[in-house]
Amino acid sequence: MDSSNSPLIQRLPLKEISAFYGDNLNFFVCQGIYMAHRVDVDGIPTFLQPGSIYRTDENRVLYLEKGRARAVFNMMPATIEAGSIVYAGRGTMIQIESVDERLTVYGIVADNTLTADSDGAFMAGNVRLSEQQEQFVKNFWQTIAALRQVDNFPKDVLVSMSKAYLTFAQNAVKEQEKTLSDGGGRAYEIFRKFISLVNCNAVKERNIAFYADTLCISPNYLCSLIKQASGETVMQWIDKQIVLEAKALLLRGGSSIWEISETLNFANPSFFSKFFKRQTGMTPGEFKATSPHSVLR
Repeated sequence: MDSSNSPLIQRLPLKEISAFYGDNLNFFVCQGIYMAHRVDVDGIPTFLQPGSIYRTDENRVLYLEKGRARAVFNMMPATIEAGSIVYAGRGTMIQIESVDERLTVYGIVADNTLTADSDGAFMAGNVRLSEQQEQFVKNFWQTIAALRQVDNFPKDVLVSMSKAYLTFAQNAVKEQEKTLSDGGGRAYEIFRKFISLVNCNAVKERNIAFYADTLCISPNYLCSLIKQASGETVMQWIDKQIVLEAKALLLRGGSSIWEISETLNFANPSFFSKFFKRQTGMTPGEFKATSPHSVLR
């Protein structure tokens, strides 16, 4: 599942992020790692603000020290409380719904050379940390702050520490996912695999048989399991993903309705507009006009 060639990836090059924030001491870039150190709600980047919808092209870890946020990761809603960590692997579709005005966050965006584990791609989730886990996170950021006060601080040490931090966050999400899967039985396990497949393939594959074949089960059994696990049908989930992809492209700007309809494999702009309005109650143009953000500003 390689996302590198997808036209839907929202690319945020680290050098551009660095240039945007300039000499702001809360933000810095080092050898492919972008760090946001103790940022409050007034200073968070546009891509973390409510209304943003985008797909990542790298790995991200966010620690909430204070406040609360609501987001959707790969169509799965999440409430993120203080004392939680979020991991979003490359290819994750993120929709920011709300952010508490008391929010304080620490974040890392790391290019794909920093993590070799391909299992982290398209994986996302948030975990409420134990007291011991949260102390590890706080110690990490305290050490980072101390390193930055050192003249010619050792960048290789920072890179190694960041790798360990990313692995910690990834493993925390994996462990939680395993616990949920063990408790939810086969229906939940298939559902999570199905959602991952839809996230990667919905633009090109809207046939139920494709997902059933990939999961090595019959189409009827897939439909039954997905309905049992989620209360919604296979096609409803596929349509949801197409809508998210469409919204992300509309917010990003730079593409006409014709170009977006072609990217999303609709026969023509009219079919796309009718589909979008049926799903959202708005035309693509109306959605774009009423949205507070584009993803990059």
